Amino acid sequence: MIYNLKSKNYCKFKVFEDNKLPARGYFIPFSSELKAVNAAPQDRRYISDKVRCLNGIWDFAYFKNYKEFPKILDTSKIAFDRIQVPSVWQALGYEPPFYVNGKYPFPVTPPKIPTKDSTGTYKEDINGTEYACGRKQYNSKGVYRTFFRIDDLNKRYILSFLGVAPCVEVYINGRYVGYSEGSHNTAEFNIDSYIQPGENELVAVVHKWCNGSYLEDQDMFRHNGIFRDVLLFANEPSYIYDFSFVPIKKGDKYDAAVTVRVNNFEGCKVRVSLSRNGKTIAARIADAEHYTRFVLEGLEVEEWNAEVPTLYNFTLTLYKDKILTEAICKQVGFKTVTIEHNKFLINGRLVKLKGVNHHDTNPYTGYYMTPADMIKDVEIFKAFNINTVRTSHYPPDPMFIELCDIYGVYVIDEADIECHGTLYPWQISGNRKWKRHYWDRVSRMYYRDRNSCSVIMWSLGNESGGIKCHDYCYAKLKEVSALPVHYEGATRTRRIGYDVVSDMYTSVENLRRIAKGSYGNAGRRLALAKKPYFLCEYAHAMGTGPGSLEEYWQEFYAHDNFMGGCVWEFADHAIFHKDKKFRYTYGGDHGEYVHDGHFCVDGLFTPDRVPHAGAYNLKNVYRPVRARLAGNGIVEFTNCNSFRSSGYLTVNATLYIGGKKAGTYDLSCDIPPGKSQTFNLLLFDTAGDIWLNIDYWDGETPVATEQLRISEQLPSVKTAEGGKISVSSQPKILAVNFSGGRIVFDKDTGGIVEYSCDGVDYLVSKPLRSDRFGSAVYTNIFRAPTDNDKYIAGSWYRKGYDALTPVKVSMSHAEKEDVVVVKVTSELTPPKGRALFLTEDSYAIYPNGSVKVRTRLVPLRKKLPDLPRVGKTIELKKEFDDIIYCGMGDMQNYPDFTAHARLGVYRAKVKDFMSYNIKPQESGNRCDVRYAVIRNGEGAGLMILADAAPFNLNAKEISDNGLAACRHAEDITPAQDRNYISVDGFVGGLGSGSCGPRPLKEYRLNADEAYFTSFTLIPFTSVKDENIIF
Repeated sequence: MIYNLKSKNYCKFKVFEDNKLPARGYFIPFSSELKAVNAAPQDRRYISDKVRCLNGIWDFAYFKNYKEFPKILDTSKIAFDRIQVPSVWQALGYEPPFYVNGKYPFPVTPPKIPTKDSTGTYKEDINGTEYACGRKQYNSKGVYRTFFRIDDLNKRYILSFLGVAPCVEVYINGRYVGYSEGSHNTAEFNIDSYIQPGENELVAVVHKWCNGSYLEDQDMFRHNGIFRDVLLFANEPSYIYDFSFVPIKKGDKYDAAVTVRVNNFEGCKVRVSLSRNGKTIAARIADAEHYTRFVLEGLEVEEWNAEVPTLYNFTLTLYKDKILTEAICKQVGFKTVTIEHNKFLINGRLVKLKGVNHHDTNPYTGYYMTPADMIKDVEIFKAFNINTVRTSHYPPDPMFIELCDIYGVYVIDEADIECHGTLYPWQISGNRKWKRHYWDRVSRMYYRDRNSCSVIMWSLGNESGGIKCHDYCYAKLKEVSALPVHYEGATRTRRIGYDVVSDMYTSVENLRRIAKGSYGNAGRRLALAKKPYFLCEYAHAMGTGPGSLEEYWQEFYAHDNFMGGCVWEFADHAIFHKDKKFRYTYGGDHGEYVHDGHFCVDGLFTPDRVPHAGAYNLKNVYRPVRARLAGNGIVEFTNCNSFRSSGYLTVNATLYIGGKKAGTYDLSCDIPPGKSQTFNLLLFDTAGDIWLNIDYWDGETPVATEQLRISEQLPSVKTAEGGKISVSSQPKILAVNFSGGRIVFDKDTGGIVEYSCDGVDYLVSKPLRSDRFGSAVYTNIFRAPTDNDKYIAGSWYRKGYDALTPVKVSMSHAEKEDVVVVKVTSELTPPKGRALFLTEDSYAIYPNGSVKVRTRLVPLRKKLPDLPRVGKTIELKKEFDDIIYCGMGDMQNYPDFTAHARLGVYRAKVKDFMSYNIKPQESGNRCDVRYAVIRNGEGAGLMILADAAPFNLNAKEISDNGLAACRHAEDITPAQDRNYISVDGFVGGLGSGSCGPRPLKEYRLNADEAYFTSFTLIPFTSVKDENIIF
């Protein structure tokens, strides 16, 4: 069949839609009420007898530039490929995956887009993959073709695309049907005039970029193609085109205002009914009009909220000549969302939004998410105590919204608008010529999702500057919706906020200033006092971290005007490659000519939804019940829910003394929402290290954990007594001999190069001066930068923190009858410049081979950057890889990142200390460690014992410098002969500086201060628990 493809709609600014049907709500019709009611939301579109899903294998032709793209397309002469729809080109090998955040992948000259010229040249793909587009990128085209059969021309047919990036031209049987922009909005076309009996040919043309691409500059991989379901509605001549269901609270009851739009309504009747659990609550029937209106009055219903998501079946049936021709069932809920002064209320109660930002992303299929994918994500929300999702930065598949209705998740529904790569913030959003483009996206979001009870707030987009086009959309939206509206970009204008003040990455310190009324100028202070405050993005979850989530929530709970916030973001974005060297890839790995590196790898979960430690930290911070010590033996529990009593939870408390279980408590914790209750656990003052572990369960499902520290005390260890000790001094080394072993110091570096006992050598063998440390035990202040060290890491490198060498070494020793004390001073000096720090080390060595290590770090220069860490690194032989430790675990934790960790006794292999990151970085630290036992397969090893204060422990198979040089997890090459053990007296916090604030002051290590670290090394051939005394 022949098609004239001369349409230039994609590059005509005034055309963002052509022949597209008006926006309407999402629903799936059936031929009978029973079928409509019994169909699950995730199944409806696939099993309806009135809707055909056109997903499957389609023909596809890719044209890499305008020269290859035919003006006249003869489908009989095209050599089509066969591809799966939905899908994206980049997942099928036509073009490289392309990640960019704050830039456009083409020259910024809005509204003009490239039509003929190349926009860039790709470099080599990291996995060596070649793509159909070649090395130059143009405004490529994709032509899709499929066939569908029509058996009854008397029906009314609507072709529905739920998502096409970024635009689609539709043709049927050789004729042009229409055009649509707006990747994530539904595009529907009446095709009655284009179809024929029997087989019909559908052709869809997708351009890589269109004028609308200027409004889709989101932080994500930039994919193309038909990425959501394609549906064909087969309606009777008279059919329901749209409906709205608006709950209206009156006293303690509700009315429901219903409007049903019926096309070709003559001779029809419409019946609406509301039911729950098979019981009809209300029903009305009326002669149909084009807009048929009902009011269901005086409804005694239970309100919907995310904690108790009570839903009702709202059923619409259409009758023609007394025959039922169509039935629709939509699950609806009753709720109110109001703002009183500066408080955000749902159903009249203060609610805290424990949220995440969520992209449609799948490491295998790109934008395409199956129903199983969507269900999995929503179930993860519930499992991790997440009650709110911001649909960043576009409307999701409407099925996702319905799942939030069912499971109970508050939705902040966001319009498909982002243009933060413009040359200046108001370049597009401040230009009223774009206002209709904006409103098309906002209105289609609103009309599609307006019947879903989970939606509590509309968003006018993200990071688009402003604000004239947003003002236009706000005014239009408030004409049709009573729900609050937010747009974070308003906070950078005189408006400050729409219905709420929406901001991102505000620090905890500034939250405290907002609470005191001392943040910003007078206009900002006034707006902040009058409106609720919402962090639409906070705690950037990139890499190790984020830090201080608990501190954020201390502020959110303390102030009623703080709504809470949405962590950025739910899941890492990365592309999965089977049977390739690099399993996951990110920006730049595919040769992108402009990109933002691994900034897309910024989630609480891996791309395939495996939780990072940050997810477990969030789960506990978002816990529904919190406990605190309220006196001697008194524990107070507070129910943080707004609607649900805590009686559904089982609370198990376990008392530990000295790391050993000393008692258990099963508590009945039925506390009204927002209230507290105390329990006397009869915990008497007892000397020792005592803590209470609390576990919250919902049936068999773990909900959260926390720990209360009752008293703290460091342990002591029984060691062998007696024996002899002596010193042997040679020109290059100082050897201290004790019973059964010796310790050897390098006089040039001041470090320990040998430590052996009873025939066991602990330290890796290193020739003198074989590296800049020259020893196997040395002071270290450097860590492989985390993503959250982003803005300070450059200062570390510039000052040489990664390359410090001990110089001006001075060593002395003193011998006594039962101890030898070796003292070493040195200056840590970078390759260029003056010394930065003075180290003062003291090693007290005893006849049994134990060593008390004391080290002091003193700055020699002022205004140095904050320190990553302060302590010792010990390079043990590879065989010492089994670690038992008493400290915080059982996964990584840092001083400002501990809510998910509890003090206890844990066991792990060295290789399991570090956490998996697609982009390698510092990870694996354990705080508050009392002791660590590091053993080989024979049970011999070293104990590291805290003696003045708990220490931080980490273990790696790679050096910090080696780790810092890795770009991907596959780059990590474990050392073959050694493991690196870090014993740090101090570790800097994490913060969320990858895109947010640095660590709070109390978690930063000020380099102007001196730091003292101490611990004891104890060699052993075996360890018995009874030798460890608390």
